[in-house]
Amino acid sequence: MVSKIKKLTLLRLSLSSTLIAVCQLGFATAGSTDYGYGEISKSMGGTGVAMPLDSLTPATNPAGIAFLDQQADFGFSIFSPRRGYDASNVNPEPFGVAPGTHWSDSNYFFLPDLGYTRPFADQRGAFGISLYGNGGMNTNYSNDFSGSSFGPGSGVFGGGSAGVNLQQLFLNMALAWKLTPEFSVGASLLPTVQTLSAKGVLVAAPFSASPNDLSNQGTDYSYGLGFKLGTLFKPSPFFSAGASYQPKISMSAFSDYKGFLPDQGTLDIPATGTAGISISPQKSLSFNADIQRIWYENVNAYGNSTNNCTPGGPPCLGVDNGAGFAWKNTNVYKFGVQWITNEKWTWRAGYAYVTQPIPSSSVQDIINIIAPAVVQNHYTAGLTYAFNKRFSLNPYFLYVPKTTSSGQNQFNPNQQADLFMRQYEAGASLSWKIGV
Repeated sequence: MVSKIKKLTLLRLSLSSTLIAVCQLGFATAGSTDYGYGEISKSMGGTGVAMPLDSLTPATNPAGIAFLDQQADFGFSIFSPRRGYDASNVNPEPFGVAPGTHWSDSNYFFLPDLGYTRPFADQRGAFGISLYGNGGMNTNYSNDFSGSSFGPGSGVFGGGSAGVNLQQLFLNMALAWKLTPEFSVGASLLPTVQTLSAKGVLVAAPFSASPNDLSNQGTDYSYGLGFKLGTLFKPSPFFSAGASYQPKISMSAFSDYKGFLPDQGTLDIPATGTAGISISPQKSLSFNADIQRIWYENVNAYGNSTNNCTPGGPPCLGVDNGAGFAWKNTNVYKFGVQWITNEKWTWRAGYAYVTQPIPSSSVQDIINIIAPAVVQNHYTAGLTYAFNKRFSLNPYFLYVPKTTSSGQNQFNPNQQADLFMRQYEAGASLSWKIGV
């Protein structure tokens, strides 16, 4: 028993150290979920559930690795989200955030990922391991502006510099098997670690069941174990269809923020489901289409609103089924194209559309100022240059134009609040086909 506890502790420490060392994550592009995983998938609008191309495939569909050779991929991206809010002036009215247009600081984040796959049993089976992450909510508003009537100080809520930083790291250990030469099934085990820090929201102490565990508590850790299932059907070289599902991952509570998040600091990872097809009218040309569903409303911290938070009322933060960010379930529609011009050059482009996780009704929950996940249109492009049969380079670029969501401050209907964000991302991966 003691040995098992020691092993579990070592696993947690290892995952935590890895997260700190390599994953300085920023904002994701579909709420707290990235629009795609792996640089090749990202260059095609995040598609890939029906078209496996690299060893990050298990992040989208673990069944896909049954159709891959032995290979390793090492990727690195620079992500730049530009986000903020604009609020009208309501002085001397109470319960207003600092008026004016304000942008969050911390605009550059480094996103590494890596993967490895290997077939076995005469190409009927395959296993893979990959490491990747999400940055769910990251903002860092300075305290060099004033005017909030929530608190006496400077910053968004009158409590100084404000923001939140959520990071997630997934270790994906996948197995896949071809039930027939055309049909494979796969499953992944997902040890997961999250970190969270929040600051500048101490003015919400009257609403919290544990005001000493609400704000400015440094970085806290949360752990969980999930899984992902997938299938892939390739009846011909010209068509394939795939699907995957990842149930909600139950995470341990952030004890240092049990006065901030519902259910005494609980922030589970929402369930996701993806289905898609790939059509290749000729060997050199492929078209992909995926649809993804993210069930934010089934996680209290994401889906619950602050409608029950009233001045002078009972605590609404940190309690069972307490207040959250009021995000809605989200659909992500993804489209990608790949054109192989010769053995050296492959060109890719894509587009992804995210239905709004923060509709105007949720802008009323002004806590979303520190989590303005409002982006919708994603435009991507990329390529592969093959140095030889073994090594290739896969650069890509993402542009997300500015999106704004508008609503009223629920605590003061006289104040209009607009959340906005735009994003840029560029990166590349090195692919190594082993044994070729």
